[in-house]
Amino acid sequence: MKPSLFNLIFPESDNLYLVYNTLHGSIFEVDEQGKEAIQGKIAFNFLPSEYQELLTTNGVMIDDDLDEMKEVQVKYERFKYDKRNLLFTILNSYECNLDCPYCYEKKNKEEIALDVDKARLIIQFITQQIIKNHSTGLSLFFFGGEPLLKPHLLLNVASILRQWCQANLVFFELGIVTNGTLLSPEIISQLKEFENVFIQITLDGPEEVHNKRRIYREGKGGTYSEIIGALQRCQQTNFKIKIRINVDQENCEQIPLLLDELIDHGLQGSKLTFAALTPLTKACALYGSYLETRRMSSILANLWEISLQKGFRLDISPKATPVYCGGLTDAAYIIDPYLDLYKCFGSVGLKEHRIGYLHREKGFIEDRAYYELLARNPFHFKKKSCLKCKLLPTCGGGCALGAYNLYGTYHAGCCDVFTKIIEKRVRLFLQYRPQIDEH
Repeated sequence: MKPSLFNLIFPESDNLYLVYNTLHGSIFEVDEQGKEAIQGKIAFNFLPSEYQELLTTNGVMIDDDLDEMKEVQVKYERFKYDKRNLLFTILNSYECNLDCPYCYEKKNKEEIALDVDKARLIIQFITQQIIKNHSTGLSLFFFGGEPLLKPHLLLNVASILRQWCQANLVFFELGIVTNGTLLSPEIISQLKEFENVFIQITLDGPEEVHNKRRIYREGKGGTYSEIIGALQRCQQTNFKIKIRINVDQENCEQIPLLLDELIDHGLQGSKLTFAALTPLTKACALYGSYLETRRMSSILANLWEISLQKGFRLDISPKATPVYCGGLTDAAYIIDPYLDLYKCFGSVGLKEHRIGYLHREKGFIEDRAYYELLARNPFHFKKKSCLKCKLLPTCGGGCALGAYNLYGTYHAGCCDVFTKIIEKRVRLFLQYRPQIDEH
């Protein structure tokens, strides 16, 4: 037997240690003897039989002839081409009613919206993909711009696809990424007709801070009170709600105050995600308040702990997937009002990252970026640093768009802020497990 290449060991008290195996997602505690066996300092067969079983069952000790790098590569490719569940995100509009200072889209596109004819073509494409791939699940998301500026088209497309999925025994989920200002009681009532609804709404800090950043275009002022009202209304439904909180150097010290305000508004226990604003494209780089990676890592770790202490839920499980994000799989597509297709929210509207387009007669026509992105594999990067990293099974080489921005190619590694705080992530997961989403 030999130790896995992907064991992380974190010291505890009283000569105990936490072991996290990034390939299998196993987390448990060992004593000094167990640690030395994992490090190869003592022979495995000197351990008690129950200890041996614990280490082998969790993938911490493996057979001498097992090549874990091949296992990682197979899992990576298998996940990348798994099409049982498809994710389609429709940008039904590039229009938006807000004027946020860091928004990358307003610098890329004129504001157009999806029309009925294009919507029919998208519906046809989605159903054809489900049939072609024998998929059993469809997640249909709407993004913008602000998708609720065109609620009737959104609801019609969703209703048609939901009915089609029901008739063909395909699971259907509807998701909306919205700024929350248009999530009226009427819209919520219509969304209640769908069985599985996910909504993400963004806040930028406590009321005073938020209202200086997420502002109406027409000069009406801030949006905080409207968004809080929308969150409170959604709380009365069975929707899955996630509050995204943007974090940068301007607002990072004020986020704990926002958490207290959410509690005051009856939103304690809500699911949160903290988003470190990052310059993934040249357009993004025009915004000047990004935090340096190491400082952002420290800030995020602190915000995670404060949020959990205050009773909120988070999505910070260390049990990550083999591929960095769903956009790097062949099961996820983003379609904009031009019928152009993309893989990443951060790249929409940028032709250099377009993976193809929908043709009225020929269907999906792939561009070069489609093959470039799907061919991305950390085992083939010119720099081999990813292959030496114990986090490889949980990130798959990191963000492709981030790599492109840094190096001019998708085929390079790009570590994000989370790699700097994996120990904190593991410890919080163990301490607050009921509050942390494992999916």
